[in-house]
Amino acid sequence: MAGCGDKAGDDGTEILVDFNAMRGGAIFATAAISGAHSYDLYWIPVPRVPTTASFEAFALTDSGGKEWQPSVSRGGNGIAYARDDGIYFIATSGRIRQISHTDGTAFRDSLPAVSFDGTEVAWVREDTKSRIGGSRFFETMIMVAPTGGGPAQAVNPRPGVVQDAPAFEPLSGSRRIAWSEFNANTLGPQGPIDYGVYVHDRRAATGRHICKPGDLAHLDGLRAGRSFRCFGQHLTWPCPEVIVLPQDFIELHLDGSPAATILPEIVTAAVGNLGDPVLTEPGDGFYPAFPLSASYASCTDRFIFDGLLTSPEGEAPTLSLFVAQVDGAGLFTLNVLGHGADLDTFNTSNYLFSVATPQFVP
Repeated sequence: MAGCGDKAGDDGTEILVDFNAMRGGAIFATAAISGAHSYDLYWIPVPRVPTTASFEAFALTDSGGKEWQPSVSRGGNGIAYARDDGIYFIATSGRIRQISHTDGTAFRDSLPAVSFDGTEVAWVREDTKSRIGGSRFFETMIMVAPTGGGPAQAVNPRPGVVQDAPAFEPLSGSRRIAWSEFNANTLGPQGPIDYGVYVHDRRAATGRHICKPGDLAHLDGLRAGRSFRCFGQHLTWPCPEVIVLPQDFIELHLDGSPAATILPEIVTAAVGNLGDPVLTEPGDGFYPAFPLSASYASCTDRFIFDGLLTSPEGEAPTLSLFVAQVDGAGLFTLNVLGHGADLDTFNTSNYLFSVATPQFVP
């Protein structure tokens, strides 16, 4: 049982908003809203049509810990998030359970994902005692644990390979997980040379890369200055047949159809209406800070994403939330009532991945 002094976000507590009342809106993490207790989770309604109106965000947690990187089950059957001491799960009852415990260990757990049925959580585990060669990266692996309690297991660890951003297949009973990965021993000034998106079938104990270097060459004319690559710090599996790398909005088709992207449409719409997207790479071959992560309401409806941009008035780069249709049309900023500044003042200066990670709640 949670102690008397525990607050929403701690193990054994309950969130501050009714779970079912959140359906159709989105949750995200921020420390910037007035009243936040470090990083908290917030829920905000998402309008169906473009608007310049602002919407009130309601706190789900207030523990004083860092609740961030929320992830919602594609079936609407639970929410996971990361804290400094492990991974947590919110059941549809609103009850919170700590899934992994990293206090007193060399592990850092991050970027959780929830299965369609809400019965499992996957996440990235980084072993800070095991540096890969002379790189700045440590050994990582994709972990999975049942949400009802039980031991965590590594899915398919491989030495030297940084596994990132797990996503469950959005089907009831599925045993498949996808993730982005790269071989840290192949890092150069332009990033890794060996990388890909991997789909693993835990039932058959087999897997395959659905995208490797060179597979996206047909898209290169759509973006000046940099080739598209099939890896990233975020990944989502919105439809059974499509996996998306949001940092380039690369749509990977599991049936082998050519990959596609709506990134040019998104960037053009943002420049023309919202401000200047931050498209400069951080200098090590990884990704610019626009866009970052994304979540889809459905395969045919709309998505929400976060990204960094400067305003038309030339103000400092600001992390904001955006909504668009799945074809990139109708892009608008999701404004937070009473808050007009950066949603993540701590992290936007040096992004590797997002902690805000806005997510639709089905």
